[in-house]
Amino acid sequence: MILTAKRYDGPSALKAGLVDAIADPEELFEKGMKMAAELSKFGSDRKNFKKLKEELYKTTIDHCFNKGLSVGIRVGPFSF
Repeated sequence: MILTAKRYDGPSALKAGLVDAIADPEELFEKGMKMAAELSKFGSDRKNFKKLKEELYKTTIDHCFNKGLSVGIRVGPFSF
């Protein structure tokens, strides 16, 4: 998108997976608060949330912390 300067309208951005939802200006705050409340539930189980993050970033974690001193140094347990 940056290199081609392609612009997306709301429905196109939603279809492309760039945004989670679209809303009219009148309903934007209410819809945003509802989405925030739904997403905040993911952080309520910190142990499960940590595992999700580790799975999401496992390649990065591996490259940064598990490749020895030439790539990265592990200074302690990886925590979120």
